[in-house]
Amino acid sequence: MKDRLSGYRDAMDRSVFKEGKFTTRHKQEVFVKIKQRTRKRNDWFPRMMSLSFVIVFLLIGVYFITDMISTPADQAESPPQAEPAVTENGTAPLPIDGEGVNKDEERPAPYEEWLQEYPYKEIKKHFENYELPQEGRVADSQFINGITYENGYTFDSRTKAMMAREHSETGPAAPTEGQKTGVIMGLLSDAAAMEEPGDRTSSNASSQVDLPLSRLKEIRELNDFEPLEAWLAETEEILNKVDTSESWEGNKRYYSEAYQRLQEMKSLIEGKE
Repeated sequence: MKDRLSGYRDAMDRSVFKEGKFTTRHKQEVFVKIKQRTRKRNDWFPRMMSLSFVIVFLLIGVYFITDMISTPADQAESPPQAEPAVTENGTAPLPIDGEGVNKDEERPAPYEEWLQEYPYKEIKKHFENYELPQEGRVADSQFINGITYENGYTFDSRTKAMMAREHSETGPAAPTEGQKTGVIMGLLSDAAAMEEPGDRTSSNASSQVDLPLSRLKEIRELNDFEPLEAWLAETEEILNKVDTSESWEGNKRYYSEAYQRLQEMKSLIEGKE
């Protein structure tokens, strides 16, 4: 059977390929050409990746620089918060849930302002000049920073206010003359332990002033300092109006006023602003 390719050599000899030979040198030149073309086709990919990386890096840099520049500007554009106005009696209105002002409830003005008013200025000086008596002290007190006496009274060594007292079946022993001022200070702090005005409701408002009224009554039996007597009379009058007021609005107003006065007195005793 005749090979189908046997006639190709005669045909090539009759053309430009006559007696042509494909040597090793020709083969190497062909390979070089192929590699050059392949390299040119593949060069675009790494170049494109490098360009993409540079673009992404520049975008990130622009974002952070813009953020750093814009943040101070945004803060500068925020309007400053206005300071609460102080009323004539040295108090500032309390905000309700951050919106508006509750005209019925007030808070103490800055400590150094109301402290310059009568009778707080005189009462503060009176308490500061008071010293706990040396006689009757026990060697050790079970209370931290406490000074305990034989009659069962314990006073805070810093504020000089009564912090505890022992009770028998007939009640606590009578304080000595030297202890009375410290007992008064402790009773005033105890009277200030009222529920905050904002936490009250009409359903839980009954008899919430019984404790402070009982403490103020006890203080009046021990007190002989006139400025404090005047403060006690005014505070008792306000507390008595809490339960006798004819409306819930009036109840809240008197309760807030009494609460404020007691908190001021507690701050005066404890030295807090």
